[in-house]
Amino acid sequence: MESRIAVAGLKPEEVRSFLSNLQAAIAQHDSRSVCAMAVYPLPTRVPGHVGTTGACRRNYAQIFNERVAKAVRNQTFDTLFANYKGVMVGNEEVWIAGDAGCKRMPGPAGR
Repeated sequence: MESRIAVAGLKPEEVRSFLSNLQAAIAQHDSRSVCAMAVYPLPTRVPGHVGTTGACRRNYAQIFNERVAKAVRNQTFDTLFANYKGVMVGNEEVWIAGDAGCKRMPGPAGR
């Protein structure tokens, strides 16, 4: 796994910690912490522009809906996918990017 994470330009311990923190924050429905972890603008399928933590918090229930929360909850470190773009959680529900930020990417699962 370490070599796959390296392709994304991240350190395994950073990704493990980030994933653990994200899982805990989502489990606690802690929109403040989750939105603080994001990189903006946050690409989503939510109508409008999510360009700030405030916009993220206002749209939290739509952005981090049950499908996204389940993907984050069920993700294990050992089964993460990584490429030069970052580390993918679930089926593109969340990407952990090289700047150690989290961003929800519009992808097949985001439709």
